[in-house]
Amino acid sequence: MDTFKVGDLVECVSKDPLTSRLHNGNLYTITRIANGFCCVWDEYGDESGWYPHRFKKVGQPTAGINPKDAIGSLKPSLRFVPMAPIYMAGEAMADGAEKYGPFNWREQPVNGSVYFDAAQRHLNQWFHGNDRAEDSNVHHLAHAIACLLIILDAETQGTLNDDRPKIGKPLDDFIAANTKTKVAA
Repeated sequence: MDTFKVGDLVECVSKDPLTSRLHNGNLYTITRIANGFCCVWDEYGDESGWYPHRFKKVGQPTAGINPKDAIGSLKPSLRFVPMAPIYMAGEAMADGAEKYGPFNWREQPVNGSVYFDAAQRHLNQWFHGNDRAEDSNVHHLAHAIACLLIILDAETQGTLNDDRPKIGKPLDDFIAANTKTKVAA
């Protein structure tokens, strides 16, 4: 069994279904050792202690690094997300909240197809030269993003009715068979 120190990068190797606060295969940084337990920041943002057998060492110690830096560097980064479109999507979400109530998709299940269709309509409006929705004056692409955010959030909240059609033949095969090759000039 590995011997751990504060700052070690470790992988969760526990397949115990009771370990819902840790996910098998995810990486964590040891924040402290207490009473034989290895403490890490778990999936809920809490520091919790676990038996060492749940981990295997995968990286060098990050001595001298702030524990928040060590943990934060393992999480998805938002620094690559442009903020202007996020604020524009916020305008679309506020418009929807005024019309239908804030976070209404968390209260009652929603059909994914409804939001997929709405996103497609907004994308088509934009593609055909209409930048802003007539009823809200919000950018059509922001409305499309809002539709996709609702699908993703409903999925994570357990309120998405996944009413997609049955899986057919792979679309990649169709695209490959129907893609034109470039002709030399």
